[in-house]
Amino acid sequence: LVFLAILGGSATLLLVFVSWWLAGRSLGPAQKAWDQQQTFVSNASHELRTPLTLIRATADYGLRNQPKGEQSELLTDILNECDYMDHLVDDLLLLSRLDAHRLKMELEPVAVLDLFSETVRQVSKLAQAGNISIETGTANGLVRADRVRLRQVLLILLDNALRFTPSGGSIRLSAHPAGKWVQIEVADTGRGIDPKHLPHLFDRFYQVDAPENDASRSNGLGLSIAKRLIETQGGSIHIDSAPGKGTRVRLSLPIAFQPKSSG
Repeated sequence: LVFLAILGGSATLLLVFVSWWLAGRSLGPAQKAWDQQQTFVSNASHELRTPLTLIRATADYGLRNQPKGEQSELLTDILNECDYMDHLVDDLLLLSRLDAHRLKMELEPVAVLDLFSETVRQVSKLAQAGNISIETGTANGLVRADRVRLRQVLLILLDNALRFTPSGGSIRLSAHPAGKWVQIEVADTGRGIDPKHLPHLFDRFYQVDAPENDASRSNGLGLSIAKRLIETQGGSIHIDSAPGKGTRVRLSLPIAFQPKSSG
């Protein structure tokens, strides 16, 4: 019995070692390919910045020295495409840094109400142009987050809400503590999203058909970036929507407890 126990234990250890070795050999090429892909995206993004900057500067100079006409329209189109490509490069670079876990987060207590006011002020002109009201409901809570990155997420969500909310609609921001979390909600009265799209909304480059009167362009990376930024801060994001009933995006972030004052 002792011999069989020793033999069985040795065989088990050998099997574990061989399995670990085989798994390492099979996953090694996949990990190497993934690392190479992330390096390529990062390097390509950096390399594209310089020519895009030069193209934009040249087109802008030509537009300022060109009388209005067909040529100026073509130069304006070039500037618009440069802006779109520049935004795409920024998003790809950010995603590559997130995938490689190289994006540093400055986590600190952030007052949700102050963040709401700051963010709404940034998009107020766009909302007024589309005749859409943005309301701030109850906004209690102090979250532990990176203020800049959390504002970036809110801007992504508000941009989507503005695109899919018709004139006369409204967007509402609210927040409330829930145990160890703060629930932040961005709800709109837009056209809503077909259920078939919901499982894919956070996929990269996935896009829902834009409204007919929407002249803006999206690269389909906004929600992917929002999800990764929230998860990197220790939170989660969820979307509820139905056609004709608007969309509600819910963020859950760790609550920040203020230290008790002594005395």
